[in-house]
Amino acid sequence: MIGKPDPEPLSRLAQAALVSAGGALGAMSRFSILLQFPTARTGFPAGTLVVNGLGALGLGLLLGWLDSQRGTASPRWIRSFGLAGFLGAFTTLSLVVVDHAILITSGRTWEALVFASITIVGTIGIALIGVALGTRFGGGEAELSQ
Repeated sequence: MIGKPDPEPLSRLAQAALVSAGGALGAMSRFSILLQFPTARTGFPAGTLVVNGLGALGLGLLLGWLDSQRGTASPRWIRSFGLAGFLGAFTTLSLVVVDHAILITSGRTWEALVFASITIVGTIGIALIGVALGTRFGGGEAELSQ
């Protein structure tokens, strides 16, 4: 468990409201970024890479910071709003799958392989960098656990 639990846990309704609010903001943010990188212009889903890279960094930063706060009360709303809500809606596996399908069915197998490699290796690497930075900002050492 990351951090010690709040002295007053959130109700399920409050958690659902926080996840919903974070999700709405995350989805709107993702949409805004994707508008800046239209796939139709280049044929390559750069916007999806940007969104998932930023999401992986945000996830890593937040998890690293929360982990460094062990022994303190880390507010439960941060997990509900930030992790499950905002970052859950901001990042998108469904769009990754659709982008891969489009590249493969249009005969652009090499680009699909590059996109898959960058998506998987890149976002994991970025998340790990985020964990290290978030932990450093929080003044602790990274030791993530479930």
